[in-house]
Amino acid sequence: MVRVWLDAELEAGGLRARITRTQDLSEGAQVVTAAATTDEVYAAIREWLEAYLAGQSPRQSPPVTPQ
Repeated sequence: MVRVWLDAELEAGGLRARITRTQDLSEGAQVVTAAATTDEVYAAIREWLEAYLAGQSPRQSPPVTPQ
């Protein structure tokens, strides 16, 4: 699931995103990633999709601190 919103308190458009990823909903294991740029959102989704297609678990991503 990708949740995106604009934060007026931030510079450069104020993008905020929270990406919640899982390979199998029945397991309940989730990876939550924060992002502050479109490239970070794309990278998190790409990582999940590639892991999904390869049948692997996504690795834990560190939270991103907005600049």
